Amino acid sequence: MCLSFLEKKSHDQILKRIPIRIHVNGTRGKSSVTRLIHSILVEEGWKVFAKTTGSTASLLFPNRSESFIFRNKISIEEQKSFLRFAVNNDAQAIVLECMAVQPQYQRDSEELLICATHGVITNIRPDHWEWTDTEEKILEGFKKTIPNNGILIYGKNYIAESLKPNWNPSQKSKLNLSLLEAASLKNTKLILAEPELSKNQIETAFGYIRYPEHYENVEIAVRVCETLGVSSKSILRGITNTVSDPGALKILEKEVKGKRQRFVFAFAANDVVSFEKILKSDQKNGVNSILSF
Repeated sequence: MCLSFLEKKSHDQILKRIPIRIHVNGTRGKSSVTRLIHSILVEEGWKVFAKTTGSTASLLFPNRSESFIFRNKISIEEQKSFLRFAVNNDAQAIVLECMAVQPQYQRDSEELLICATHGVITNIRPDHWEWTDTEEKILEGFKKTIPNNGILIYGKNYIAESLKPNWNPSQKSKLNLSLLEAASLKNTKLILAEPELSKNQIETAFGYIRYPEHYENVEIAVRVCETLGVSSKSILRGITNTVSDPGALKILEKEVKGKRQRFVFAFAANDVVSFEKILKSDQKNGVNSILSF
């Protein structure tokens, strides 16, 4: 992908008019984190627009309404249209889920289109082996969306625990060092998603979320918003008021032939690590579950 001189000049002017641009990447949890950040910033009173590209691509508005995106062809070019829309509606901030999969398109999405002030890497999971057949190669793609002269927040569990036993002891440190070096080259501050808010405060708000959510997604969103100076009151209210993505984990409990059954709809958990995590969670709770994908 390339932009002509005039296109780039026009696009740069658009970017200058949006002070905060948050680009969310990672294998799992991108849509959820995008929605959580948007909800928190709405509570703070910001005029913020967001775009998810999960199970159903959606536009999220400052009044908490949303609309589905209908399209014939998926292309990162649609990020340009979203940015123009945001500028025309006087956006103070935008939150964009990365829609690129192949490494070169991830780079173009960040460096040519979004030029984020804040980047996010949620986690690394086995995914899209046709392009990236190791976790190291997946991270190489994610590193291409690290912003220049900005902030990068990454999840505490960004390397899946179940992958680590298969590595030699130095592999995790190599990935961490690789991420740090990539951020340093772009003069970007690397921040672990370790919130300043107390765990008790976050867990209380977490308990009021109206859909099943992964705690680490909440921690990432909280840490992003803390770097933006958002108040703790807005953060906690934003967590509880978040609306789930259409493809998010859903749990339904029902009595079948006198036995309590739990139906887990895990459409988005389409990798081994995420599936294993959901399965272990149910086994830990001693629940007889039926998983649907």
